[in-house]
Amino acid sequence: MYSTDSVTSTGMATPSPIALIFFFAFFAFLIVANWKLYKKMCGKGLPSIIIIWNLIVYFRCTMGSAWWALAMLIPGVNVVVSIISNVKLAKAFGHGGGFAVGLIFLPYIFMPYLAFSKDQYLGVPGKEQPAVVVETASEAETETTDTSAESETPVQTVAEPKTSAPSKRKRWTCS
Repeated sequence: MYSTDSVTSTGMATPSPIALIFFFAFFAFLIVANWKLYKKMCGKGLPSIIIIWNLIVYFRCTMGSAWWALAMLIPGVNVVVSIISNVKLAKAFGHGGGFAVGLIFLPYIFMPYLAFSKDQYLGVPGKEQPAVVVETASEAETETTDTSAESETPVQTVAEPKTSAPSKRKRWTCS
């Protein structure tokens, strides 16, 4: 007849130890890749392993608003929202439609690629990013009504941060 050595009392076969090792190694790889992806997007990797928080941060970084996480609770709408967010994730890293299709159909390959590649997070697609103010030394001198122009090297002006009462919580932001 047949052997019942690898069958449990419920009638299901137990997985081999090699399959379990492969499964847990792949699972650990995906956790590390997700951590690195979130670190690129919002500067912190911790949201990637906390269940609801990862959706909130993901939608804040791809769609611009965390409210999209609520749309994931509606059957049918969640499929459309996840496709749109994958397209926006591709755009947020500077990729096109082909990469977005890869994110939709092969996320276990394309998400780790985003995490381990040198691609930079460019910000929420469709939102205007803050511009860096660059002025030349001659422009600064003309504002003070000094007419001597010594050099044309660009000087980046950085405003000093305003000191205020320290907040109790630091917000997790994207871009």
